[in-house]
Amino acid sequence: MLASLDSLAMKFNSTFTKLSAIAVSGAILSSAAIAEAVSINRTTGFWTGVTGGEEIVYGNNDGSSTTFGPSTVQGTTGENQARWGTPFQGSASDHDSKSGLGFEGVGATDVDFGEVFQLGTLTHYNNPIHLGGAASAASLDLELDLGDLGVKSFDFNFDIEETPNSESLENCAYDSDVPCADRISWTSAFSSESFTVEGQKYTVELLGFSETAGSSLIQEFISQENRSSAVNLFARLTIAPPSTGVPEPAALLGIGFVGSYLVARRRRRG
Repeated sequence: MLASLDSLAMKFNSTFTKLSAIAVSGAILSSAAIAEAVSINRTTGFWTGVTGGEEIVYGNNDGSSTTFGPSTVQGTTGENQARWGTPFQGSASDHDSKSGLGFEGVGATDVDFGEVFQLGTLTHYNNPIHLGGAASAASLDLELDLGDLGVKSFDFNFDIEETPNSESLENCAYDSDVPCADRISWTSAFSSESFTVEGQKYTVELLGFSETAGSSLIQEFISQENRSSAVNLFARLTIAPPSTGVPEPAALLGIGFVGSYLVARRRRRG
């Protein structure tokens, strides 16, 4: 009987040693997987609607010129825009002089897992327009093309507070250089999306808007009149450690304790 216990203890200890080695190897592989980068093909923001406002148009700036028209003119590269109102000096067909919002995504880039990276830039074009033509909100559909990992979409709603420009500086709602600055804000929570590709789990976290990657996140920004004001959108892509298919460390320790117990019991009986 004691010989059987001794043999069993030796088998337990041998199993523990082998499984420990497998667990360490799995941990090394997990760390290697997390350190890898993913290639992002592009990010694009499509304006899906404007609340309120008059003479609404949509456009795409490909870097050399801006083409305006119906919403279908928005492209997958360059800055997509939503514009509204009749310019205070000019006509409704003078699209570049309207107020509006623009979003430009990023092009092809490699991103390390866990790294904070920029998804794109939101710009407010604050131009004087005639009373009654201001928008109160705008909606953006953000697409993140992760190549082999697929395309992920997120929706944003922006609140637009366009203030009268006839007030004196002292009566402006917000600190202004000239009468009067406007406010762009967003109340929707920044969501995260988890997905699995070939058994591996990934998560895209939308962190929020900020001026730079190292500065604090903001929920609104004040846009001065007769200017273009911009903020950047940041995110993070994480990967779950791959499953090694071996027991958890606690289970491995349990096996070791059983083996030690059996050896000690044999010695006491001896």
